[in-house]
Amino acid sequence: MSDNNKTVAAAMGQVRPHVFKDAEFDYAFTRTLGVMCYAGSSSGECYLAAQRIKNGNVESWTVEWLALAQYVEKQAQAALAAGHLQTARDSFLRVYSYYRTAEFFISPRDPRKRDLYEQSVAAFAEAARLFPHPMERVNIPYEGTSLPGYFMRPADDDQARPTLVLLGGGDCSGEELYLASGAVPALERGYNVLIFDGPGQRGTSHRDHPLFFRHDWEAVMTPVLGWVLDQPGVDPERVALYAISFGGYLGPRALAHDHRWAALIVNSPMTSFYNFVLGGVRGVLGSSFPIGLLGPIVNMLMGVSPVVRFAVEQFRWMFGVETIEEIAEVAERYQLHGIESQITCPVLAMGGEGEGSEFLRQSEEFLGNLNVPHEYRLF
Repeated sequence: MSDNNKTVAAAMGQVRPHVFKDAEFDYAFTRTLGVMCYAGSSSGECYLAAQRIKNGNVESWTVEWLALAQYVEKQAQAALAAGHLQTARDSFLRVYSYYRTAEFFISPRDPRKRDLYEQSVAAFAEAARLFPHPMERVNIPYEGTSLPGYFMRPADDDQARPTLVLLGGGDCSGEELYLASGAVPALERGYNVLIFDGPGQRGTSHRDHPLFFRHDWEAVMTPVLGWVLDQPGVDPERVALYAISFGGYLGPRALAHDHRWAALIVNSPMTSFYNFVLGGVRGVLGSSFPIGLLGPIVNMLMGVSPVVRFAVEQFRWMFGVETIEEIAEVAERYQLHGIESQITCPVLAMGGEGEGSEFLRQSEEFLGNLNVPHEYRLF
C-alpha cells in the first residue's frame, strides 16, 4: 500500500482527541467541540455525552446527543422565559449543534434524520432572534425553486460594505457555517455575510423534492452572487467567497466561470474529488485493487462496517445515485482539470499538515495552475 493511499484513507482521523477508537466518531466529536469558541458547544457537555456513547454504535451516538440536546433545550427555554437573553441565545446555539450532531450518522432512510435536522434549524432560529446583528432568513431563487440561507449585516442600515459568502462541503449545513467558518469575526469586522445551503447540502437534501450535488457548481454560484449583488448595502466590488471542505472543489470551479468575485479563500483546495475517493478506497483495500471489483466489495463491507455503510448512504443521498458504479462515475465528474487557471481574482488557499499527502498534493497542483496573485497558508 502506498504512503499516499494510506494518508488519504486516514485523512479525516489525522487530528483527533482520541475520545473514540472509531476515527469517524472522533472526527464528528471534534467537529462539534470545535464550535465552542462561538458558543456552539460546551466541552463538559460534549465529554459527558461521549462517555455514554458506545464506540462505533450509531444508535448510541444518536440517542446520547439527542438526550443532551433536549436537556440543554429546557435550559434555553427557561433562560428565555426569565429574560436572560444572552444565556438563552448561547444555549439555543448549543441545542442546534447537539441536534445536528445527533442527526449526523443516521441513515437517510430513517425518518428521525429529517426530524432532527428540523429541530436543529428551529433551535438556530431561536438563537438568531437574539443575535446582536441583523439576520434575515432568505430564499435565493434557483432553477424554479430556491436555496435557503441567512443574510447578516453588522448594522441595521444600507451602508455599502464588503460581503463574505460562505460555502460549505458535502455534509455541512448553512447554520453550521455561522459557527464554524468565520461568520461572527467577519460581522465584527464590518462585513455582510451570506450563509446558504446549495444543492446536495443539508437544507436542500431534507426536502420532499430534494436537490442533488452537481459538478458544474457555477450554475449554483452565479444566481447566488446575482442575488447578493441585488441586496442593499452590498459593495459590488468587494464580494468574496470562502469555501471549505468539499467546497474546495465547488468554489474554484464556480469562480473559474464567473469573474465578478473580488477574492477567493479556499480551505483546502481540491482539484480532484475522484482521486480523493479513489485514494481512500485503495488506502483501505490496497493500491493494486481493481476498481472494477469495487461494487461487490463495498456492498459486502456495508454489511459489516457502519462507517462504510454511512459513507455510501450519505453519498447516495447527496448525489442522487444508487449503485457503487454510479458513485464512481459521478465522482469522476468532480475534477478541475486545470480550469482554475481561469480564475481572475486573488486567492488565499489554506490547509493543514494533518490532512494527508493527497490534500497537500492537490493544493500544490491547484496553486501551480493559478495565474493570479495567491498565497498559501499551511497550519
